[in-house]
Amino acid sequence: MRDSKKDGGAMPISKEQARELGRAFLDVAHTLGTYRFESWNDLTAADRKRIEAEEWDILTYSSSLTTKAVGVVLDDLKGNLGAIAGGAAQATKVIGTIHDVKVVLKIAAAFVTLGGAIVSGNAVAIATATAAAAAATGALKVAKGAA
Repeated sequence: MRDSKKDGGAMPISKEQARELGRAFLDVAHTLGTYRFESWNDLTAADRKRIEAEEWDILTYSSSLTTKAVGVVLDDLKGNLGAIAGGAAQATKVIGTIHDVKVVLKIAAAFVTLGGAIVSGNAVAIATATAAAAAATGALKVAKGAA
């Protein structure tokens, strides 16, 4: 285990926090599935297939996060977990309220990337992917307002 004093406050993710991350990703996956079925007639076959693929990837990360994220060290544990959870909550809140499939796919791809970054344990990748997910959820807010 890393020494948090030497790392400027960096701390490993606990089992409970990993479970919370897994649940947040599960919520995003379920929301994508709901969106896919509720928008079925408005989506092309290719869009349905891509959303489903992203949904499964996020679901897989949801499962992996509960085991593989334990012990991952984040430079700003509280801030990073808050940003990830907040981004997931924002995504699940607005995905079903917009009509632009490109924006939905953008947020889905951001969470697939974020899941991979967390599981990898790469702090730089986690920070970059967290920022990308935040930007994608921000794009959802703009798209919703424009709809």
